[in-house]
This record gives sequence, C-alpha cells and structure tokens, in this order.
Amino acid sequence: MILFLLLIITTIILCYLSITKGFIHTSYDTLIDAYKNFNNSQEHIIIRASRVPRTLNSLLVGGALGVSGLLTQGLTRNKLASPSILGINSGAVLTLVIALTYFPNISSLGLAWLAFLGALGASILVYLLCGGLSGDIKPMDLTLGGTALGALFFSLAQGILYKSEVALEQVIYWMTGSVEGKKLEVIIEFMPVILVVMIATLFIGKKLNVFSLGEEMARSLGMKTMYLKIAI
Repeated sequence: MILFLLLIITTIILCYLSITKGFIHTSYDTLIDAYKNFNNSQEHIIIRASRVPRTLNSLLVGGALGVSGLLTQGLTRNKLASPSILGINSGAVLTLVIALTYFPNISSLGLAWLAFLGALGASILVYLLCGGLSGDIKPMDLTLGGTALGALFFSLAQGILYKSEVALEQVIYWMTGSVEGKKLEVIIEFMPVILVVMIATLFIGKKLNVFSLGEEMARSLGMKTMYLKIAI
C-alpha cells in the first residue's frame, strides 16, 4: 500500500514537471490561469496545446501498454510475452494498411478504431486456432500460433504497401508513434475505453494470480478458466 501511494505521488510530481518545465518555464499559477483566464499568451498556448495533451496522452498510453503487457503475460504465463508475440499488433497494422490504401481520406479517429478492431479480430482468430472452443489452450500454443499468424498478417501488409507509396508513408507515421502533437479532444475520445479496461483489470487481478499457478490448478480451485481467457 505504501509503495502504491509513493508511485501515485511520484506520478503526480512528474506530471506537474512535464507541464510546467521545458524550454519555457511556467508555474502552477500560470497552469491554472491558462484554463480559467486564457489570454492567448505564449505560455498559455504551450500549456493548452502541447504540454497538457502530451502529459495526459503519456499517462493513458503508458497505462494501456502496461495493462496489455500484464494481461498478455498473465494469459501465456510467460514474463517475456507481449501483444506482438500473439499477432495482435500485426492484426492492427494489417487493418491500418488496408484502410489507408483503399480509404485514404479516413479520419485519424476512424483509423484508431479500425486498428482496435483489427487487433481484436487477430486476438479472436488466434484464440480459435489454438483450440479456444475446446476450452483447453496451452500457453505455448498461443505463443506459437500468435507468432505464425502475426508473421502472416505482417507479410500481407508488406505486400499491400509494396504497391502504395502514399499508404507506406502514413503507416510509418502511425507505427513510429509519438505522444506529441495529439489534440486533447482525440485523447478524451479514447479515455473512457482505456479507463474501463484498466478498472476491469483490477477485478481480475486475483484470478490472474491463481491462473499463473497453472490451468489445472486453477480449475481444481473452482475457477472457470475459459471465461477468464475470453475476458483477457
């Protein structure tokens, strides 16, 4: 509990420093004034257009990556596992490539949702290919199946990009990624989804600890492991 409180306090301090410190130093009063009495000054513009969105984006993206890594490692019982190993990232990339190639005028928000659907579809496909319907999935099967499917998706994406240079530039921009230059309105659009997933993860934390002992052990303790794997 003490460690948790220390982490929260440290995060708050770092967020404050991220917003107020930089090439142009500002203060707490300037931060509050930027939203209560905006006067179009350089300090106010920097805080509202750059530093606050950047800090909020860093918190959300960092938290989302941490939770996704936790769930992936809990599911595979492998501390080195990541969404890329299960083909989730490749599913998102393939969806982005198709969208940018055939629907170049799609909005950034639309692309983000399509990437999410592509990642979700890849997750479901890996789950089914590894015997998800039978309810008996081994972590090694998930890892191997996800790696193979990820390689397939990535190869398909490269094949499509080979014929579309415009889409290639945009995909590289998306895959590189940055917490800079994102509008606060776009960040707020995704905030509820990320927060809901984070809160839901808190409720299955204890079950993940039991699941880490092994699927047979978890079943013997009365856990419905298939539902847990579907939820993850």
